[in-house]
Amino acid sequence: MNSVKLVQIEPTTRCNFTCAFCSGRHMEQRDLEFHSFQTVVDRMPELECMELQGEGEPFLHPRIYDMIRYAKDHGIQVSSISNGSLLTAANVEKLLDCGLDSLNISIESPEPEEFKKIRGGDLNKITEGIRRLVKRKEERGTLTPVIGFSVTVLKSTASKLDDIFMLYEKLGMDGGISIQFLNASREYSRHYTEKENGEYLTGKEQLLIRRDYFRRLGHIQINKTAEHFFTRIEEAVKVNSGQAGYCVWLEDAIYINCQGYASSCVYIKDGEHLGLGHVERDGMESILEARRKEQEAIRSCIPTKSCAYINCEVVKQIKNMALN
Repeated sequence: MNSVKLVQIEPTTRCNFTCAFCSGRHMEQRDLEFHSFQTVVDRMPELECMELQGEGEPFLHPRIYDMIRYAKDHGIQVSSISNGSLLTAANVEKLLDCGLDSLNISIESPEPEEFKKIRGGDLNKITEGIRRLVKRKEERGTLTPVIGFSVTVLKSTASKLDDIFMLYEKLGMDGGISIQFLNASREYSRHYTEKENGEYLTGKEQLLIRRDYFRRLGHIQINKTAEHFFTRIEEAVKVNSGQAGYCVWLEDAIYINCQGYASSCVYIKDGEHLGLGHVERDGMESILEARRKEQEAIRSCIPTKSCAYINCEVVKQIKNMALN
C-alpha cells in the first residue's frame, strides 16, 4: 500500500539558462547534498525508476554522474531532463560510463534566434552536443541513454512543433518527444509576467495540438530499451484515471527537493512547510508514514494541506463531489 516505486529528485536549483517560465530562479540557489541522495536510495529498496531533475539544470551538480551511478548500482532505472548545454566531449563519456537510461533535452523552438530569446542558450551548441552523444553511442555499441525532446508548447511556438519533430529525426534521436503546456499551478504562475500569461493555450487549442502530436509520434523512431520516468507516471494515470481520490504521486511516487525535503508531489515547492519531512533530520520512515496518512486522506476524499495549497486536479474532483 505504501511502497514507492518512482522518485523524482532535484539535484540543484542552479541553472545557466534564463527561461522566464521557470520558478527555479525565484528559489534558493543550492545543490542537494550527496549523502542526502544516498539516504533516499538506501532507505527506499522498492524504487524502480528515478528522475534526476527539478527546477535547475541537473548536470550543473558537481556529483551528478556519481548520483546516476549510485542509483544504477542499486538496480534503479534513471532518467533526466536537461537543457543540453553541457554535452561536451568529456561529459558525453561520463554520461555513457555512468549508465543513464534516458535523457530528454528541453526545447520550445527549433529556430536558434527564437530559442535564445526563450531560453537564453545556444541551440547550435546543444544540437552539436546531441550529435556527439548519438555518435558516441553508436561507436560504443550501446542503446542507452535514449535521447529525446521535452517540449513546453507555448502559444507563440505551437506552430513549430512539426519542425521540432523534423529536427529530432535529423539528429538521429531515439527517445521520443514529450509535450506539456505552460504550467498553470500557483508556484509557477505567480511569477509570470504579462508576456508569459499570454503564452497559455485554450483547452480547444491544447486538444488539437495533442491530436496532431500523437499522429506525428507514430511516425518517428523511438527506442523502447528504456522508459523515461514521466512515461511511467503517464501510464499509471491512464490505468487508474477515473478512480475517486486517485493521485499517482501518493500511490507510486515521491518528490525530493535539493534542500532534502520530501513532498507528496512535484508541484509542492515549499517542502519545508508543506512537505513530508527532511530525509536526514526526520528519516525516511517518518516521511513514508506521513505520506501514508496523506494517501489515506485523499483516498477518503479529504483534501490535505499540501494538496489544497496547490489545488490539484484530485482536490478539484473532491470539491466537485462535495458540491454534488
